[in-house]
Amino acid sequence: MSPFQWTRAERGQAMVEMLLSLSLLFLMTAGMIQFFFLFTAKTSFDHACGQAARRYAAGTLDSPDLAGAIWAQLGPDQRYFDRATLKVVPSATSSLIGRSFLNAAGPLDPFVAKIKSFFWGYSGQRWVVGVNYKAAPLGGLLFPGGVPFQTELAALKYPGTE
Repeated sequence: MSPFQWTRAERGQAMVEMLLSLSLLFLMTAGMIQFFFLFTAKTSFDHACGQAARRYAAGTLDSPDLAGAIWAQLGPDQRYFDRATLKVVPSATSSLIGRSFLNAAGPLDPFVAKIKSFFWGYSGQRWVVGVNYKAAPLGGLLFPGGVPFQTELAALKYPGTE
């Protein structure tokens, strides 16, 4: 018997092995494509939030208009997100300076804020922004409600832009 002659059982075994290997390869490829969609959507969302925060810092945008600015900055990527879930929630600012004595003045907070704005001239705001990503082709099966994205923005307004 020649080494190139296979029995019927050996041909069947090779076909089963090939089908198992191809299905795993297809699954890995589909996972990489889904991750690509997820990564580009998250990057687009973070970029839109950053652009809106820059506009706030420059004084061309007010805090209540932040959600609309983020949505507009998403541009053609809006189709991947659920606008009804876009939430911009102000949060308390905290930093190394925020934990210092000047920022923990209690009842003197308004007075201390005036002193700091006089000396430093900056005011700031912090937000938590969240939205649901409508998962791309196959992800919709795993995440029917979408994948929640969340980012935190902090912006200082330049002096004189209030």
